[in-house]
Amino acid sequence: MRVLIVDPYADIAETTSELLSRMGHECRTAACATDALAVADAFDPELAIVDIGLPDFSGLDLLRALRSRLGRRAPYAAALTGWTDARSQALDAGFDHCLLKPATREQLCLVVELAERRQRASS
Repeated sequence: MRVLIVDPYADIAETTSELLSRMGHECRTAACATDALAVADAFDPELAIVDIGLPDFSGLDLLRALRSRLGRRAPYAAALTGWTDARSQALDAGFDHCLLKPATREQLCLVVELAERRQRASS
């Protein structure tokens, strides 16, 4: 699965990428929404794990932009946030799932599994 990880904290993005890569997934990272859009255009991710608090514009706005840009190819999207009150906001904005930082290995595996299920169902 192609996974885009968007987080301004390099250690979180790299750790998540390394874990998912070891599980056999192809990962790309971006530290801001602008970079994420450029990566998404070239990478065509099947799963996007997006921090809500990005430095240039919010992860909520990034999700809207990804969905607009990629249309039917838009990835399964999981919000990743340190804000405990952001879950309903993320789901209302259209995220498929919401994880609180720090996400565990089990939580990341669940998100990948859900994304894979959706991909199989749409095939």
